[in-house]
Order: sequence, then structure tokens, then C-alpha cells
Amino acid sequence: MTSPIITNQVGRPNISQITSDILLQRRNLDRFKQELDPSQLKTSFLELCVQNAFSHANNHVSINFDRLIDVVGKLELPDPKTGFDFAPNMTSEAADRTKPMDPERVMFDLAMNVANQGGFIYVGEDGKARKWEIKGSGARAFNDLFHALYAKGLLPGLPNSKITGPQDVDKLIGPELIQANGEAAPFKNDRLAVFKEFASLDAWSKIASIVDYARQDENNFAFDFKSVRDIASAFPVSFGQDPLYKKAALLPILFANNANTREKNVTVSGIVAADYRLPQTLHSIGVLDFSPELVDRIENEEIMSPDDLMVVQMRAASIYACDLLSKYTGMQINEVDAAFWKAMKDGSLQPLQEEAVLEAQRQGRKITLKQMLVPTFSFAKIPPIFYPTVAAAAAAATKAMLNIV
Repeated sequence: MTSPIITNQVGRPNISQITSDILLQRRNLDRFKQELDPSQLKTSFLELCVQNAFSHANNHVSINFDRLIDVVGKLELPDPKTGFDFAPNMTSEAADRTKPMDPERVMFDLAMNVANQGGFIYVGEDGKARKWEIKGSGARAFNDLFHALYAKGLLPGLPNSKITGPQDVDKLIGPELIQANGEAAPFKNDRLAVFKEFASLDAWSKIASIVDYARQDENNFAFDFKSVRDIASAFPVSFGQDPLYKKAALLPILFANNANTREKNVTVSGIVAADYRLPQTLHSIGVLDFSPELVDRIENEEIMSPDDLMVVQMRAASIYACDLLSKYTGMQINEVDAAFWKAMKDGSLQPLQEEAVLEAQRQGRKITLKQMLVPTFSFAKIPPIFYPTVAAAAAAATKAMLNIV
């Protein structure tokens, strides 16, 4: 019998009391992963998302299914060959896109980049949240640094690199990890650990194995949830620390967005990358409802821990909601991701937000357009996977939720 969960005033469980339960959940999932096919693996993972997002006794997030169905008919997929091409700019290999694509090279470049896509929000000396960004984008801030490192021959594993192994990383890359204002890049030591993992002798063979699993022929690739798990297992420092697999899920999505602009056909049936922006977007268009307490914390720009129950629920709910959007729009997961980016870029997201705000006002609720402030590099503070539910009927609730729509 497990111990009851004790929560503090903001809904954060006592981690020390539930660690053994969490570890048991992770071991059980790992024990069966070799026996399950990718679709069964994903179903088991989504069940955990549902349990922790919706079945917890201290619940702060719910899905507005009427609104989700409205959005299904309004999401528009950009032309994959021309309309969603920011991902190639994340790789040095794709600087000249007239050259034939080297899938392993693209995946290696992207993996090293994506593993660093986090830690943009950090706590300043004044105790307030700050953001490493260029023109409002944390991703751009790192991408500029990434390309500067490549130009200096300081990206491990790539041609003409001065990095011969993990032992060179601190000395050669460390001094380069600075912001435009001269301050050290946030989470510098975490970033150095990532570069060391990619400087290891077996990094390329691991990437090749991930690509080979998805390769159907020269021009077609299919990534599934097993791909996400394999990425996390192959690179535990870079991709394996987050129980919700944000970075491991993002890598196949960006590979698809890159390759599909270069005469390849890549599908992704894994999960979305649940960072701070996705819950913000889904809440702003009314698909995710937040409790008044959660809205207040976001509105007040409270710094939240990655293991905060509310943060876990927002991220888990986002994964499940986007899986439903994938199912009922007929879009692949990477296409759902692309559709949201298109909506943000072309302004078509704004009418959906305005509709959601008006509906919330009629119902006496409030929607915040701000994002949660979670200073973290990899959402790794909670070590294994999720929180156990306390509801006696959690299993039944899970099955019911999976078949709601």
C-alpha cells in the first residue's frame, strides 16, 4: 500500500513520500516496453498522462472537448515543402539546401541543437524570471550561438571539429557559452554535459540506429513513440531526464519539418513536445481550461518548479489534447505542431484566442495569455515518471477519458 500524497498550499506533492511509487511506475513501464509494439507503448504512456493530468485529487487542468472539436475544423496545415522551413536553419548541414540531404548528418546536427533547446528562462540576481532571447526568441538565441560554434570548429562530431572527445569540451566550448550581454549562458554546465555526450565515440552510431529504425526507403521515414523512447535511452543526459520526453519528442518533429522541405516524406506518430509554450497556446484558444488558482499564478508571473503538480498537469494535458487533435484532424503529430506554428506566424491563431476569451467571460472564467515561468533546462527535477494518482477509481477514469470523444 502506498502512502497518501501530502500537498502544500500550491498543490506540490511531497516528493520524498512518493519517490518509491514513481520509481515503481517507471520500472513497470520499462519491464514491458520490449513486449509492447509502439502503439501499445504510446497508449500506456497516454494513460499515465491522463491519470496525472485529470484524475489527480488536486486537479487544475481540464480539456474543453467542445472547444477541441471546434479547433479541429479550423487548424490548417501548411505546405510541408514551402510553408514550414525554420527547422533547416537549426542545422549547419542545411545551410546549402541545394545539396542532397544527408539524413544522419541532419539528425546529428538537430539532436545536438534540440538537446540545448531549453533553459532560456532563468532566475536573475534579483530573484525574478529572466529570459535568454534574441528578438523575443530563446531558440534564436541558442541557434545563433550554435552556428557561431560551428564556424569556429567547436561542435563535437562534425567535420573539422577541434573537439576530439569529451575531455575537450570544458576548455574549448565553455568560454564560448555567453549571452550577447556578456553574461554566461543560463544552465551552462548542463549544456556542457550535452556537448560531452555528443563528443563520445558512439554518438554517431546511436544517431544512425535511430535513423535506421525510421527509414522505410531512401526517401521515406516513419518515427513512432518507440523512436522517442529510443532517443531518450540512447542519450540519457541530453534526452532522457524529462519524464514527459519534451526534447526526445521534438527531435523527430524537427527532423520531419527539415526533411519534408527537401523532397523527403517523413511522418511522426509519437507525441508532441510539451514545453511552456504549448500549454499556453492550447489554453489561449480554450482547449485547455485552467483552475483560477493556476491562472492567478501564471498571471502573477510566479516562478514555478518543473516538479510542480500544476506544471506536470499542464504538460501532460497538452500531450493528450494534441494526440486527440491528431486523431480527429487526420494530421500526424508533426503536422499538428506545424499547424500551430503556422497559426502563430500568419495571425490565424488570434481569432481562436478572441473566441476563447469571450466564451470564458460569458462563463465567468478567465484565460491568461501569459506563459508559465519554469526555469529549467530539461524538466528533470522529478526523477522518473509522473505522480501516482490518489483517486481510487483512477484506472476506470483513465479508460473512460481515453474513449470520451
